[in-house]
Amino acid sequence: MKDVKVRQDMAARIAQARKTTKLTQGELAEVLGVSQQLVAKWERATAAPSTWMLPNLCIQLGVRADFLLFGAEQHAECPPAGRPQCDFIKIYRRGLAAPDRPPMK
Repeated sequence: MKDVKVRQDMAARIAQARKTTKLTQGELAEVLGVSQQLVAKWERATAAPSTWMLPNLCIQLGVRADFLLFGAEQHAECPPAGRPQCDFIKIYRRGLAAPDRPPMK
């Protein structure tokens, strides 16, 4: 039962962040490259964003992953939506860089 509550809380935070950025489900889906139905499922807690989708979702919503996942308070240093400069994003992108390629910027 605890898992259901965790998923519902995350769904509510996704919806809250999307509404704060004044994006529709369709607009968010378009910039993420997913369907509007999938975004609706995230907000109804019938599905959750994949770990690969989470960084881009955070960028588009202007929130930190710890906020979406755990409800942690937003930090003042987190940039506005569309600016991938949160420490989490930088670390994540470094991890995606292949050994023979420089990290993504």
